[in-house]
This record gives sequence, C-alpha cells and structure tokens, in this order.
Amino acid sequence: MSRQLRLTDAQVYTLRRMNNGTRYFMRGDMDKGEQDKGSHRVNSPSLPVLFREGLVDWCNRSCQKFDGLYYSVNLTPDGVSAAVGALTRKERGL
Repeated sequence: MSRQLRLTDAQVYTLRRMNNGTRYFMRGDMDKGEQDKGSHRVNSPSLPVLFREGLVDWCNRSCQKFDGLYYSVNLTPDGVSAAVGALTRKERGL
C-alpha cells in the first residue's frame, strides 16, 4: 500500500473475515454491503468504505452492475496486505 490508511475496528474485522473466506456481497450502486452468514445475510456498512479505499473489488468486473442487485466482492492485493497487517485499537494498546 502506498499510503497509510486509518481503518476502524469494524473495517479491520471485515478485512480479516474476508481473508478467512467469508463471502461478502455489495449492491450494484455501491451504497450497501452484506455478509453471507449461510442461512441469511447481515448488513455490512464497512464494505462500501473498503471498496472506495481500493481494498475490495468486484469478483466479476466485466459484467454490468444493476442498482438493486447484489454482486460478490473479494479482496484486492492491497486488501490482503491490510488484512494481515492492520491492528484494532485494543491490539495497538489504545
């Protein structure tokens, strides 16, 4: 990563879960994200922020995105390094 990112604890945990294989989906208008819990999905407000920071990207970039539909996302190489190196406030001792 070329610049230092200030990530919240929720964003760090989201990156770590994505790195461990949890599936996430984002709406085509990039305003809402969801975590797949197997039997249902839950809101993930950190996902659009991570997308804007370039840590998350669409799994299939070539398809046209529609506003009301959800599409799978995955970590970028910068997202993987952030997931490994980022620390929560408690881990930093704050």
